[in-house]
Amino acid sequence: MNQLSWRVRRAALGIRQRDVANRAGISQARFSLLERGEATPTEAESDAVEKALNIPADVAKVLIAAGQKPRSNDHLSAKRGRRSHQCFLQR
Repeated sequence: MNQLSWRVRRAALGIRQRDVANRAGISQARFSLLERGEATPTEAESDAVEKALNIPADVAKVLIAAGQKPRSNDHLSAKRGRRSHQCFLQR
C-alpha cells in the first residue's frame, strides 16, 4: 500500500501517528516522513506499518501489484484538522 493509504486507514481507525509508530517499532518522526511520502519505507517498515494498521498482507500486495498511485492529499491537510478526514471517509 502507499503511504496515503496508510494515512486514510489511520484516520479511519482514529489512531495517532505515535500509536502506529509504536506498534510498528519505528519512531513517530520516521512514520510521519513515511506517511507524507517524504521518505521511502523499507520492506520491513512497510510490513510493520501494515501490520500495525491491521492491513492484511494479501490486500497490500494486490494494491502494490496494481500500481495504486497516491491521490492528492489536499483533503487531508493538517490545517483543516481532523474533521476533513471524517468528511473524506464518508464519501
